[in-house]
Amino acid sequence: MLKNLLFTIILFFGIGLLTIPYLTGIGAEQQFSHFNQQIKLPPSIKLVNSQYTRGWFGSQAKSVLSVETPEMTKQPAFITLNHDIAHGFLPLRSTTIHSQLHVDSAIYPALIYETEHQNLVTVDTAIQANGQGTSQITMPALMIQNDKIQWQWQGLLGTITFHQDIFAQTLKSLQTDFNISYFQFINHIIKLSAENMNFDIKITDQALPSGKLNFSHLQYTENNVPLEITDLEISSDNNIIENNNLTLMLQSKIKQIQVEGKNYGPGHIDLEIHQLPIDAIESIVSQFVTDLQANFSEQQAKQTLFNTSLQHGFSVLGNKPELVVKHLQLNTPEGDIRANFRIKLDKFPALALFEHSLLFNALEGEMKIYLPRAMVYNLANQLLLKQNVVKQPIESAQIEYLVNTWIDKKLFIEESGNYMSHFVLKQGILQINDQPFSLADLS
Repeated sequence: MLKNLLFTIILFFGIGLLTIPYLTGIGAEQQFSHFNQQIKLPPSIKLVNSQYTRGWFGSQAKSVLSVETPEMTKQPAFITLNHDIAHGFLPLRSTTIHSQLHVDSAIYPALIYETEHQNLVTVDTAIQANGQGTSQITMPALMIQNDKIQWQWQGLLGTITFHQDIFAQTLKSLQTDFNISYFQFINHIIKLSAENMNFDIKITDQALPSGKLNFSHLQYTENNVPLEITDLEISSDNNIIENNNLTLMLQSKIKQIQVEGKNYGPGHIDLEIHQLPIDAIESIVSQFVTDLQANFSEQQAKQTLFNTSLQHGFSVLGNKPELVVKHLQLNTPEGDIRANFRIKLDKFPALALFEHSLLFNALEGEMKIYLPRAMVYNLANQLLLKQNVVKQPIESAQIEYLVNTWIDKKLFIEESGNYMSHFVLKQGILQINDQPFSLADLS
């Protein structure tokens, strides 16, 4: 009797183990079908073939997309996605998916891989029984080049960690970590290159997205004038929604900026944007995504974007948005600059788009800024040089006299070796250090 019972238990357990991979395969096929039904493709891209071959311990899936744009005069090009799925033994062993995306060279004839016959994207995903999973993403080094632009990068490595509700088929959380060692963009006007770029983003169903972007070195050149940035970090977190209004919070830190032979930095800024109506923002983003999916010409895309911005822009501007810089600090060759300010669009008349004086009257703001002594004296020197009709050398006594004139007019107040100015703008009137200001006060 005991032997029969043990045999029955072992047999039942063995059948269960063998059944788990098959049931996992059924679930994977349902997820694949659900994805194909839910994904929204632009008119220029069509799903022409979808295959799913389910086995007991593994399955294969394949999707073929056709791409056809007005620039293509020949047959449509194709994007192929291949998935090899190992069902695993949940919960003991995760389900794994090896995915590859291959792009037909006809889509972009100027697409050049570092080595030929590579897939554009390779993704390896492991999914646990509770819906948690991780995807490892790799892209090869490649270059796009034609008579207008040159764009290249040295590949991409990325990780996506996610947690989905396997019953409701909804995403509960997602976190990314992408790294690009080098990329470059060149056209006839600008040249942009960056090294060691890292991009993180975190999304949950309980909070707004947050993220961080880092560059170890960024170089921007326009009309042969270079700008170099070392160790730049931009982050956004603690964003909130209250009374259907969105508040964005951004922080940025920088180690050094080099422009025209001068070095600036380190520096940082804490910035907030208040009173953004979430409904209008969502409408703008939704329309923008829809426009991207549409097969518009360049002119149609610009016109549609303008119409969308005009339609929902009044809702944003009429909601009294406010820009707040809680803290700004930057080291310069002359010393440290420190500032904080806020500016608010108090009442936005529609005619302000066409009459700038109405827009100025609708603004309300305040700024307090501290400038180093050397910078104020250099500002006076530059102003005197512009006013110097006979082009004679500017004497130090002239600079001293002008700076003292500014102090007498209370444009600056000396504080601990720095020069402070407190600006207040309200109802079209600008005051500096509690005194009405006009451009004539600078001379």
